[in-house]
Amino acid sequence: MGLLFSRSWGKLGLIALLSMQMLYLAPRPAWAEADSPLSPTTDTSPFGIAHIAYGSDLPNDQRYNLAASAGARWNRWALYWNEVEIAPGVFDFSAIDRTVQADSSHGFGSNVVLMGTPHFYATAGSFSAPSPRIDTRGWPPPQIEEGPTTLSACSSTTSAPSSLFLPIFADSTDYFVPGKQVNGSNPWARFVNTTVSRYRDQVKYWEMWNEPDFAFFWMCGTSDPQVRVQTYARLLKVGYLAAKSADPEAKVLLGGMMYWEWANRTGQQQAWLKAFLDQLEKDSARMANNYYFDIIPWHWYSRSSDIYWRVRAAEVLLKERGILGKKMWVNESNAPACGEPPNNAPCEGRQWNSGTATLEEQAAFVIQAFAWGLAAGLDRLFIFQLYDDGNSSSYGLIRNDGTARPAYAAYKVASSYLNGATSASRRAVGDAEVVEVWATPSGEPRRRLTVAWSRTSQPIQVEIDAISTSAKLVNQDGGWITVTSSNGKYLIALPAATNNRSFDLNTSNDFIIGGKPKILVEYPSTDTGAPTSRLGFTTLVAIGSWVNISWSATDQGWGIESYDVQYQIVAPDAQWQFWLSATKQTSAIFFGAPNTSYRFRVRARDQAGNVESWPTDDKAGTVRFLASDAIYRVLLPNMLKSANGSW
Repeated sequence: MGLLFSRSWGKLGLIALLSMQMLYLAPRPAWAEADSPLSPTTDTSPFGIAHIAYGSDLPNDQRYNLAASAGARWNRWALYWNEVEIAPGVFDFSAIDRTVQADSSHGFGSNVVLMGTPHFYATAGSFSAPSPRIDTRGWPPPQIEEGPTTLSACSSTTSAPSSLFLPIFADSTDYFVPGKQVNGSNPWARFVNTTVSRYRDQVKYWEMWNEPDFAFFWMCGTSDPQVRVQTYARLLKVGYLAAKSADPEAKVLLGGMMYWEWANRTGQQQAWLKAFLDQLEKDSARMANNYYFDIIPWHWYSRSSDIYWRVRAAEVLLKERGILGKKMWVNESNAPACGEPPNNAPCEGRQWNSGTATLEEQAAFVIQAFAWGLAAGLDRLFIFQLYDDGNSSSYGLIRNDGTARPAYAAYKVASSYLNGATSASRRAVGDAEVVEVWATPSGEPRRRLTVAWSRTSQPIQVEIDAISTSAKLVNQDGGWITVTSSNGKYLIALPAATNNRSFDLNTSNDFIIGGKPKILVEYPSTDTGAPTSRLGFTTLVAIGSWVNISWSATDQGWGIESYDVQYQIVAPDAQWQFWLSATKQTSAIFFGAPNTSYRFRVRARDQAGNVESWPTDDKAGTVRFLASDAIYRVLLPNMLKSANGSW
């Protein structure tokens, strides 16, 4: 934050703060990170399922109808390059045409993964080794890791394509201009550009490979993990620029991350992402090209809370690197069921079944996943997958014989009640996990949903502050009862958590999935009173170029939904300008110009949509930014003298 006058600092604290300020003396424009609440419209629905349909041999109508009935609106599937480019420069998109058309005609958005190097562009691996596919996942995952893996076990389709480091564009540069012709001698650039051009009116979301942090899918057998990162960074850059050249409106996803291979090897959280961002730092054109991705997706299995905590940790890492505004997706998530076909593995014996779930636990995972995801601010979340298909484990919401697992009903519960979410937050209440969601589904009144579950081996009760006298209490199978509040509270009984099949066999108290969740659905009584907001200061004097601005509000009705914050330069005829709009933050960093004063004002919006009036100018807070060299000329000796009497 900016420095404020105070007599309570000692020398060391003052020097430390001044040292921090020296890093920020250059003036910057005012900015902030605007929150992006989920839109209630269908085209931005967060509900997806992987592999609803792929290929011409599937009964597409039946599968799409089942997915639509569950509430899904997105389909993730892989477009295998090695199956499309049948000879150098010769493409057969006939099977892909059918899948794209099926998505479109059934009203589904497409998340298409581009992957799989054709054998004539392969640079390593075996032509005879089976090509890894993202719709046939085993459990546990294949144990192909970094290092001198036997090359005969590694498919050539995982290798980096040849000529990847040749110029991206036909003018022998990597300089991007929309519509620019790609270099035909760079096979990956040509393939991406050709594919995106073909489907630009139907597909907007393109993912560059699958799990590039997992050797099973990317550069299997390569002994140096840093080479894998470096080469993937190039693959992403080429793919991003080739896609944007074909369709400037295309959205490019980083390859969805498996996470654990690097984390387990290095003992560091976010290890691959850190290495990848380090590699990007070497590219001088990265900022001009949006860091070569629009969306960052993750794959979280077995432990539902990873969807919240690890995604939030990644957001912090991106912010530390100055990378803002990236959408977060989880486009694979589930807990494979034990005691089920095709492998019928018993649910007893944790050494055999770490990470698996009973049918009821799998259903609990689905609802918890969406609750965690909304609280984390995810833009999309995909459950893996609709049917078991060719998997050796039971991921499907639907068995291959066509019968539905309880997870299918749980998905329908999540999509039915959590659709139209506009804000969400989580909190721990004793041994309960509680996620509060405000939603305005299309054509329905606004409502508050409280999703709660036990985190321990004991059944518990949790108190929820009521905003209504009665509510609907929904179970994970869709059954519900009407409950009434008492003394302004609901008392909800939550079943015990039962899934302690963690990957740490030394503990039995690690519950990777909470107990069966309950959803409290409230339609609040009328709230017509506007909230009251206030700034956290009246006047501030800032040394350097930035200061932390804070604010808060109170509301006698449904609670605070968001804030608008404006600033105004203190000068004749200066106008108020928006700094933050509909933000859920209660503080942010403001960058100002030296020798300039600014006024600030805030207004709050409550969950009922009531917005308070802007305060009058005399109620505004003021910040004065001093000249950057004033630290040396005036302030430093004076502040040191006032704090301690001498230097």
